[in-house]
Amino acid sequence: MKPHPSPIIIDILDYARLAPSVHNTQPWSFTAEGMSITLLVNKARLLVDGDPTGRELWISLGVCLETLITAAQALGHKAVITEQQTDTTEQPIAVVTITPGVQPRQQQLINLVTQRHSYRGPMQPISLPGSLLATCRDAAKDLSGISIHLTDARSDIEAIADLTYKGMRLALSSPAFRHELADLINYNWSKARVGMHGFVLNRRALGSVWEKWSIKLGLDIRKKALADRIKISNASGLLFIATEGDVPRYWLAAGRAYYQTCLVITKVGLAHSTIAAPVEAASFHEDVERLLHTPHRIQTMIRVGKAAHQQRKFSPRLTVEELLT
Repeated sequence: MKPHPSPIIIDILDYARLAPSVHNTQPWSFTAEGMSITLLVNKARLLVDGDPTGRELWISLGVCLETLITAAQALGHKAVITEQQTDTTEQPIAVVTITPGVQPRQQQLINLVTQRHSYRGPMQPISLPGSLLATCRDAAKDLSGISIHLTDARSDIEAIADLTYKGMRLALSSPAFRHELADLINYNWSKARVGMHGFVLNRRALGSVWEKWSIKLGLDIRKKALADRIKISNASGLLFIATEGDVPRYWLAAGRAYYQTCLVITKVGLAHSTIAAPVEAASFHEDVERLLHTPHRIQTMIRVGKAAHQQRKFSPRLTVEELLT
């Protein structure tokens, strides 16, 4: 019988499990040996129709890896990636070695890790801090092949909102995609800890039932696409993580940059969320890249602004015990 992980490792993983992922699938598991944590893929939680290339999976793994490292550092430990590979999901993705207690505990950073969440409600107009882009770029400066872009021009935002509308209509026209997505939407009273409850989508109890079944049956597709268009339109700015290449090692790095960017946004008191339609659907990403004047492939789009209401609704997460193999 293997020894139980140390309290230090359990404490780190208790924060690492808060990492955001595509549709809150949490497609990872961990093993722990001594002061090393290994990140693996949990194939039971992969998206077959919504993520056929595995791009969103690798981005999610990058987010988880960066959350783990950030959590360890916030708790006063040194965290170093001693092994990493992006060739296959059959093998461990990364091994992070922890050196305990080498620096003071950073309570502000711990607070950011726990407070960060995706805000899917309406946003109020606000002028973004002039230093936001530079701060986000600085946070990701050690990640190779990454570029970060920001637009707050209304013409760009409206153009991307139109692409979002088209992308959502295209995605929801696929029955296989709709069924997979609907299976990840939970009723508000569900005790599930994977997927998205209706309340994080701003749905009341009966609304959570309608959200699940209207998606599965392909009802109100135009209305749903229009709702996402409006979400983009009322953002104060759109941040993009882009990469030099479009293969797993870049996707993993994009996930790490995404997490650091979201912490920066949270720190300055702004709300954020992602909508993947103009990044994923057809070749709409090329239109966005032209608007941004970048030769890089955009991997994630983050809408940024001031939350119209302050009620925070967090998606439930799997426990450390459930994630440890």
